[in-house]
Amino acid sequence: MRRVDSRLAAGAPAPGPTGWCPFAEKRVSPNFWSGHAGHRIKAVVLHVAQGEKNAVINRLTNPKSDTSAHFIVAKDGGVTQFVSINDSSWANGLVYQNGQWMIPGSNRVLAGATWTGLIPDVNPNYYTLSIEHEGVYTDKWTPAMYNANLQLLQWIHDQTGLNYRLHDTLLAHSELNSANRKNCPGPNVEWDRMIQDLTQLPSLARTAIAAAASKFGIGLDEKAALTSFALANGLGIPLTEEFAFSYQGDRYIGQVWSLGVVYAKDGEFEHIFVSTG
Repeated sequence: MRRVDSRLAAGAPAPGPTGWCPFAEKRVSPNFWSGHAGHRIKAVVLHVAQGEKNAVINRLTNPKSDTSAHFIVAKDGGVTQFVSINDSSWANGLVYQNGQWMIPGSNRVLAGATWTGLIPDVNPNYYTLSIEHEGVYTDKWTPAMYNANLQLLQWIHDQTGLNYRLHDTLLAHSELNSANRKNCPGPNVEWDRMIQDLTQLPSLARTAIAAAASKFGIGLDEKAALTSFALANGLGIPLTEEFAFSYQGDRYIGQVWSLGVVYAKDGEFEHIFVSTG
């Protein structure tokens, strides 16, 4: 978790006004870079703090520690935020190779980093977010910690649009630095369960669509074939319930959405059509 690119840290800028999680305790760290140097967020990196929450908070907010993270999730489910997600914390560092920290890329072969999303010659802190977790790497997460981590990841998704894929947009710290962080965040993290649970949580966008549909008296059944198709294809909000109609002797089921009409032959919902004209 050491900050090593001191060339980029001339002074501590004021924290940005947004990017703060509403259900996290705010403990501002002076250790960050303002913004993301023009980069979009590519991944969230999970860490183990190797310590008790209060000790870690003191370390991450100490201006002499040269380290920080965006969040820590405690064993009791509490979430603390140190750096706005619109700014860059100092948790994910440069890539470690042969006993020294290196800028990814150029003509040097990387050792230890397995993540394929690295941008040559750019510090990963600029395009990743970091979540610490209270405890040591051999600990199993408490149910409260697991649920809080899940809620936090969903909030980050809602703010950034980041869709989680294991080893791509959701990483272990060891995937950036297997040389001396090979056990971070530890062997007991339930990665597959986490990804599966994240896909089942309602997103902010889906919640907004459901709320808008309710204004027209329409329920949003995401398991229905026409609804699922319309949501996947960005057709706005439903304006009607499903309805039946006939064409050339065949029965069809249709539904009007704000950006098009979806329909399929009754019983053949594997072949769904859309008309936007």
